[in-house]
Amino acid sequence: MKTITYFTLIFVLLLSFCKEKATDKENKEAGIEKKPDLILENAWIKETPMDQMNSAAFLNIENNSNNPIKLLSVESDISETVELHETIYENEVMKMQMVENIVIPPKSVLELKPGSLHVMFINIKRDLKEGENISLALNFETIGKKSVMAKVKKHESMMQHEHHNH
Repeated sequence: MKTITYFTLIFVLLLSFCKEKATDKENKEAGIEKKPDLILENAWIKETPMDQMNSAAFLNIENNSNNPIKLLSVESDISETVELHETIYENEVMKMQMVENIVIPPKSVLELKPGSLHVMFINIKRDLKEGENISLALNFETIGKKSVMAKVKKHESMMQHEHHNH
């Protein structure tokens, strides 16, 4: 009886594996490619004038998986400190505050943008010039480290001087 149960189990597993592979092959033949679980796009960093010690990075994080993805931290060698931040409004005043992590919901795109969630560079070690490419390493809870290149861009906004108190 054990032998029959064992072979039945093997047969069911093989059948499900073949079905999955056939579906993948059919999708490929139909021109349907499976998107990666995580896509990092449109990464950019604010250019810094000579007197500015801080800057920020922005990007789109696309989660194509069925589970939330948690961004824990970002690494870069352009500043002494790198933090995840959000913009909040308190008593009609816009302020920045550090957040421990950023959760990207399943099947969604989260935009890190000025006036919202962003990556903060504190005590920049050198001027960041327009057109320069900067490597960023994003650390995710379940996925690990993913790298992205961010282009330095000029960006005029009312938020230029909001991080002087860090």
